[in-house]
Amino acid sequence: MNDHLLEKELLNKNIRPTAVRLRVLKQFRSDIVAVSLNGLEKELKPVDRTTLFRTLKTFEKSGLIHTVNEENGTIKYALCSDSCNCSYTDHLHVHFSCQACLKTYCLYDTRMTDVELPDGFVPVDANVVIKGICKTCSV
Repeated sequence: MNDHLLEKELLNKNIRPTAVRLRVLKQFRSDIVAVSLNGLEKELKPVDRTTLFRTLKTFEKSGLIHTVNEENGTIKYALCSDSCNCSYTDHLHVHFSCQACLKTYCLYDTRMTDVELPDGFVPVDANVVIKGICKTCSV
């Protein structure tokens, strides 16, 4: 994806395009798996860790990416689908974590069923991670 299209994508989300933001978005667009801050930092060296973290938070706040909370406490980040408005219901897709290669995939077409909560309970976010072996590793 060329930089002009990436700039336009950031501007559409009201994010000022900077060199680091463009690099981060390009990395997300080139990879189909969710990535941790450490993983992104390794891919984009020599980007400053604080700048990278702030970029991720800006992207998350603007609905460009969402978080995936792994069982071990690791937070990974993944691009939102094009139709995502980053509401609670948009995050009701399932994530798959491969225990062999440690990659985490968003399964956008695999939706969680609605969970009925007691009166007065307001859902804000949901996270389902299925652990197993991915297609590539199971061969």
